[in-house]
Amino acid sequence: HELFTRKLKEGKRSIDTDASSIVSPVDGVFADQGPIEDTKTFDIKGKRYSIVDMLGNEERATRYAGGTYMVIYLSPSHYHRIHSPLSGSVTERFVLGRKSYPVNAAGMEYGKEPLSKNYRSVTEVSSDGEHMALVKVGAMFVNSIELLHERDTVQKGEEMAYFTFGSTVVLLFEKDMIEVVQELKSGQELRLGEKIATRLAHK
Repeated sequence: HELFTRKLKEGKRSIDTDASSIVSPVDGVFADQGPIEDTKTFDIKGKRYSIVDMLGNEERATRYAGGTYMVIYLSPSHYHRIHSPLSGSVTERFVLGRKSYPVNAAGMEYGKEPLSKNYRSVTEVSSDGEHMALVKVGAMFVNSIELLHERDTVQKGEEMAYFTFGSTVVLLFEKDMIEVVQELKSGQELRLGEKIATRLAHK
C-alpha cells in the first residue's frame, strides 16, 4: 500500500507553466485520444463507451458532446497520485459504480466497458467558462480512490487524489476546448506535468 501511495520528492517532476497548456495529471502510459461523438460516445480498443454511462446522467454528458477524450493507464509500478491538469473551479465531485474489473490491455479488449462501468470518482472543473471532467477509474476489484481535499479551486499540477493500485484516468473536454499534442502516441510513457494538449482559447 505504501509503495502505491508514495509521494514524489520535491522537484522530481516539473509542471509545464505555459498558460495555454493542459498537463498530464499522472505518471502513466498514454492509451488513446480522440473525438467524442455528438451521440456522446467514443470508441477505444474496439469498444464504444457512453459518456452518459460514464458520468451518470444525460445533463452532465451533454456538455462534452463533440469534445475530446484522453485515456492514461497507470500500472502498479507507476506513481499513483493524481494532480490537476489545469487550473479552475471545481463544479462537482461524485462517485459512481460499485465493482471494478481489470483495466489492463486484456481487460480493455475483453471486458465489458470497464471505463464506464467500474467504480469511478469524477471531478469536474470549470476554467474560463469551459469544462473538463477527470474520471478516476478503479481497477481489478480495488475500489480505493482517495480524495486529498475538497477545496473549491485547483491549480494546475496540484495534488488531488491517489489510487491504492494501478488504474486508469479518463479526461473529457468540451468541444473546441483543446488541441492534443500531435507527437503523443499510444503506448508512450507520460510523466506528471508534461504538456499533453493546448487550450485553444489561449493560443
